[in-house]
Amino acid sequence: NVKFGQTQYYSAYMLLKGYNLWPAGYTDYYSQNYAGYNAAQDFSWEGAHHDPDGIPDILNEVKFATDYFIRCTRNSTTFYYQVGDGAADHKLWITTVKKALETTANGGSPRNVYKNPNDASMASFCGATLALMSIEYRKFNNAYADTCLAHALFAYNYAKAHPATAPDANGGSFYGANAKWQDDFACLCTELYYATKEEKYKTEALSFVSNLSNHNYCFGYNNNDDIAAFNLATLGSSEAASLLNNFATMYKTNVDANGLFKGGNATWGPLRYNANAAFIVALNNIIKS
Repeated sequence: NVKFGQTQYYSAYMLLKGYNLWPAGYTDYYSQNYAGYNAAQDFSWEGAHHDPDGIPDILNEVKFATDYFIRCTRNSTTFYYQVGDGAADHKLWITTVKKALETTANGGSPRNVYKNPNDASMASFCGATLALMSIEYRKFNNAYADTCLAHALFAYNYAKAHPATAPDANGGSFYGANAKWQDDFACLCTELYYATKEEKYKTEALSFVSNLSNHNYCFGYNNNDDIAAFNLATLGSSEAASLLNNFATMYKTNVDANGLFKGGNATWGPLRYNANAAFIVALNNIIKS
């Protein structure tokens, strides 16, 4: 199916950030290729043909993304941000295997590939994911961790050279441009600091504190001040910590009688907003503790 950069890089980063902060909550039931299930030809949970490989399943899943992200960041001047077209992709609601046999007009092969947007947002979350993966995967495969870090630096250079935001290749008909690029770039700099321990990335990350502000909506792919505030708070910014607390307070007070967050879009995917609000409240608890 179509790969939209606006949401894919952000989503992979959020998944990996959750593991980074709460690793005890993640299990290891499978190998990445599900060898146990394939050998038994029984893919049911009840069959118990699990095949743990010593790597948390979340890292096996995110590695599908980072393998792709490595290919997206060929060098410091090349960045691929979308594969396929939204309108064509949505014409037929069928499996990706069947769709691959369709025409390009119906979302099949060959699909259009888009690169080099005037955008720092997507490259920043792409690079942040790769930098964080280099930290988390080092204990399992040092060479892969090095590759992730090298391509994170490609993403950093690309983002720095394109201080703007861009919509999807369909002109924003599916995903519009991010609200700003500075918050996402601050996240990338933060992860590069933790991955390299080079002070220049910490200094650069903290230089964007003044660019953060209250968005009064809900944390999501195009409103990233929350996660940037958390990252900068971990680097010692009291201003960022205060902003993060403001977000958490807003989410906790804007709830219904059942404690469910009432903000965001109530008609399309409303559960994501409850999940995102809860995530930010949890991040705030880390800083407050």
